[in-house]
Amino acid sequence: MLAAMMRVSQREADKLFPGLRDKPADVFSAYCAACGLPRPEPEFRFASPRRWRFDYCWPTLKIALEVQGGLFVNGRHSRGAALLKEHEKLNAAAVAGWRVLYCTPATLLTEGPELVRLAHQHSAEAPARGGR
Repeated sequence: MLAAMMRVSQREADKLFPGLRDKPADVFSAYCAACGLPRPEPEFRFASPRRWRFDYCWPTLKIALEVQGGLFVNGRHSRGAALLKEHEKLNAAAVAGWRVLYCTPATLLTEGPELVRLAHQHSAEAPARGGR
């Protein structure tokens, strides 16, 4: 069922979830639940005292989803100074053991839940790592 839901076009998603553009966090949360995923925490602060936040987060799974908007219109995620700050944030998240996934606003419903499901599935299937 999840695979079939992921094949929905953005136009179909807009019909199924008409509030996406008005309240994307609520709609995305409901969509995740409909796909059998836990509901995410939107705007989750992960590195106190820093004010860094993930767009959507599953804290118990240490999985985050970042929505990268404005990529082709000189938005925040494509300008030098802001991009360097984004790298600092994402490197700190990686060092702390977070798995950060990415999508765009246009692919939030079509790819976002599937990425989270795959990351969670991979985490659950990965054997415990032994050290040398």
